[in-house]
Amino acid sequence: MKYHILYKKYSLAGLLFMTLLFAGAASAQEKASKKGKQINVSLKVTDEQGNPIPKATVIVGEGLIHTETSANGGVDFKAMPEDFITVSSYGYGKKVSLIGDLIEDNIVLKKAKLFSTNDDMIPMPYMNIQKRRATGNYNVFRTGDLEKYPTNDLRN
Repeated sequence: MKYHILYKKYSLAGLLFMTLLFAGAASAQEKASKKGKQINVSLKVTDEQGNPIPKATVIVGEGLIHTETSANGGVDFKAMPEDFITVSSYGYGKKVSLIGDLIEDNIVLKKAKLFSTNDDMIPMPYMNIQKRRATGNYNVFRTGDLEKYPTNDLRN
């Protein structure tokens, strides 16, 4: 009889503990699943002199939005503040930045000679080859570009 009462007390305490444990885990999952709000982004892409660059390629995230600027160099879209944006055009260098870090709504691209920038060089074991002279298939991964992309990976 004594053990029966003791068993009921411990089972009730255990049941209460398990209920609190699962309720806390369920509410933690709800908080983690909430995402930030999308913001309206209105950009103008210009060169160093302030002239608009039409038909500049604008990529948001990893290709979530893929668009071009209008004739006056403007582009409008909705995105998260933690997304990154890549803007490039023929004859100009590429610019990558976070949408939340954009202080002003103007992106300035610097002029570059076509096929003569550092992005147009393919590093090989004993030499560098320009893209226009390379034949076959190649992929180039630069650490500078990889550092600009946000990641959820927590490993070192």
